[in-house]
Amino acid sequence: WYWLDPEHVDGPWFRDTFGAPYADTDAVAQGDFDRREYVSPYAMTNAKEDFAETFMTYLRYRRSLHRFVARAGLYAKLRAVERAVEQAAAQRGR
Repeated sequence: WYWLDPEHVDGPWFRDTFGAPYADTDAVAQGDFDRREYVSPYAMTNAKEDFAETFMTYLRYRRSLHRFVARAGLYAKLRAVERAVEQAAAQRGR
């Protein structure tokens, strides 16, 4: 998605949700994997990998995001991605 629309993907919503700009290569977390916050251990690598893993999960489960409600941090990211997708679609008249 970033390749197609970098301005939208790397907008303020991204920094607010993933804690860094898209191109930031710093790790977003240290230590043990926290399943409440991340889709996978790999998502802890940096903001864009966290986004990629979260976006993939959103696409797979977009009709049943409620299944992640107990994973508060991840659920918040999924909902932010959902809003970003809706905004992008509205901008394109879909």
